Amino acid sequence: MLWTDERIDEIVDRLIAGSQRAYAREALQEMRDEYEEQRSNDANEWNARLAELEAELRQLREQEAARF
Repeated sequence: MLWTDERIDEIVDRLIAGSQRAYAREALQEMRDEYEEQRSNDANEWNARLAELEAELRQLREQEAARF
């Protein structure tokens, strides 16, 4: 095989393209992981708030029942 400048340029272009694809895949995976983590954190916060509100509601119902 002859290593002409054209052939070397072609190989370099392929290596660069492959590197860019690998970087893009890695960046996308990081974005997905961050999104899933944030979604999980949001769900945990909402569940905690819901538990607080349910406890407040129980307390109000108990207070209301005690009044009568």
